[in-house]
Amino acid sequence: MIPADVLGRVFASFLSVDDALRARAVGKTYSARLIDEAFLMRRIASSLAQQQLTGLIELLDGEFLEGQVRQVSIENVTRPIGEVVLQQEADIVRSLTKDNFLPVMVALDYLHFDTDKIFTNGSTQSLLWRIHRWVVVEGWLSDHNLAVKVLDSFGRYAFIARFIHQHVGIRAALRPSLLKMPEVIREQWRRCERGETHDDGIMAAVSLVANLGDAISCGLVDVSRQELARFFSNATAHRRCRRPTDIFTFSSTSTARPFSGNDTGDFWCTDLCVCVAGLPHPYTPHTPDHPGCPLPPSNAISDGDAKVRDVAGWCMVLPDQGGLKGVTESSVKCFTVEASLAIPCSGGKADEESAVRLHEGSIAVAKGIPMGDGGSTSASVAGFHVVLLSGALGGHICKPSISAAALEEAGACLKEVKMKTTICTFPMRALALHYLRMCVAEGCYEEISMMARSIRREVAVHMAAALSAVKRHHLALVLHWVAAIGHVCGPACDAIKFYLKDSILENIRDVPIVLPLLPSLTPAIQNAVKEALLDALFYNDSEGVLLKELVDALIDHTSKDVAERQREVDALRLKIDTLTVADQDRRGTERQPAEMDGEEEGQGEADQGIKA
Repeated sequence: MIPADVLGRVFASFLSVDDALRARAVGKTYSARLIDEAFLMRRIASSLAQQQLTGLIELLDGEFLEGQVRQVSIENVTRPIGEVVLQQEADIVRSLTKDNFLPVMVALDYLHFDTDKIFTNGSTQSLLWRIHRWVVVEGWLSDHNLAVKVLDSFGRYAFIARFIHQHVGIRAALRPSLLKMPEVIREQWRRCERGETHDDGIMAAVSLVANLGDAISCGLVDVSRQELARFFSNATAHRRCRRPTDIFTFSSTSTARPFSGNDTGDFWCTDLCVCVAGLPHPYTPHTPDHPGCPLPPSNAISDGDAKVRDVAGWCMVLPDQGGLKGVTESSVKCFTVEASLAIPCSGGKADEESAVRLHEGSIAVAKGIPMGDGGSTSASVAGFHVVLLSGALGGHICKPSISAAALEEAGACLKEVKMKTTICTFPMRALALHYLRMCVAEGCYEEISMMARSIRREVAVHMAAALSAVKRHHLALVLHWVAAIGHVCGPACDAIKFYLKDSILENIRDVPIVLPLLPSLTPAIQNAVKEALLDALFYNDSEGVLLKELVDALIDHTSKDVAERQREVDALRLKIDTLTVADQDRRGTERQPAEMDGEEEGQGEADQGIKA
């Protein structure tokens, strides 16, 4: 039922039912004509009874204002719009036109209908779904003016925001206009910075940015590096957060039994593969042999018939490139992964609240990033994963299981274990990664260094480890990034060194680009680069192919460097010549009046001599 105060805000004036819906003129006298009471009451009753709005009759407690065109204006809702919205779902949709579409959406928002639910007997589709299909099929949002009005309205009207974030077809249709209107995203971004609750407006903005990033990954949007930078800057209000936080996100959750049937602990959540295995007694955290390419231990328990009480801990692994579907060179993602393992309670209830969790807290595949402000080691940013240039760094986490005494279902098998996985995606970070990818493709290495220096060092070091797994242009990207942030050690350094050998073999032509960076690298990474280069040339190049390619690259790089320097010299000379000419012109302009003054003085003296 619609609250009376809500209806009071919607309608400017009311008619009394006791007055038999008698219309009153704006002037001093009443109109003699009556509104068709039976028709109007039938229209209201047929629609509102379906929604159990028994108190809506009370809204008719005032006066209508009747204009010359015979339209009854009720605040922002005209009579034709009111006649449209007071119908059943199918009739509302059939009455929609491109001209009345937005006013009808605003009216539906005012009325607070349960428009995402089915309220007509025998209907199989909600009103929101029907409108979305109608708009997509008719192609109304290809009209830039209408698309701009929709984008400009979702921040104020929750119904329009739901219309956007619940239907991918609408987001795709709004995409061309969104690139020209980053300010509609900026408003919601600022709300996220202020810590406001994720309502429909924020969800619509997040879904629009996510759709834009996915479209760029799939090659559906042709956007330049400069255009993307301009959109990103305007959408985030040209400023950075003083302290990085996990904002502007959306999550998707999947539940499955990873040890049931033919599964061996592998679980697909959307397009991401997650592997979980049990650790035997005594509990020993597993450390993978290769950083970035984690695998479960050889003695891991993955048999579905094994008992839960025989498991001392849980190992969750996110594979590297093998754990992703449909990844191309242009694919970009930024996400976090959390999971929980539980078994049903002894009563056999299937609800989540009665299940027994098999570990403390949640299982986050990547460790949080401690900011270290004021001596604090608390993580204000969740550890995130990156997919960039056909590569992704794997991750793993181990958690001890609860004690056997705490297990009510001590005899439960692994195949009864339920795993709930939540993937949290960061669309705005994905746009920044798209910009980074474009910088690499265009060889704008100074932009890469600037990006590394512009973000918090703790996050930049985490990014260095994530970037170490990229498959294209690895050497130039990673070493420019590391050289910009300075000293790198620990897991990030290990991940970088792990991929260096293969990187040099695959990117031998990028070696001349990174050689000037060696003095600014961490000594451990310097030595790793030198060893990987020597190993590639002396142990993996028996036919001298790599050496020849390296020499050609050195010559080519030197030639380009000389040509670039020559262009800089020519430009400098041209600038000097231009300034010289301008200076000479200025001096000539100053000299000319002085010479003219001297000539006038000489002529005056001659005249005086003649007169004498």
